[in-house]
Amino acid sequence: MKVKKYNVVQREIDEFAGSILQDTPVPYDPVLAIRDLRAVLAIYRR
Repeated sequence: MKVKKYNVVQREIDEFAGSILQDTPVPYDPVLAIRDLRAVLAIYRR
């Protein structure tokens, strides 16, 4: 089975921008995004 490769960061940004332009809900809950970013920062600070 072939799986199409893509840049996940670019896709997330594109989908976020698209949701803003189309006035639809963002594809990822902002509360969860902040939680994930805080976790990553905590890991890198160690």
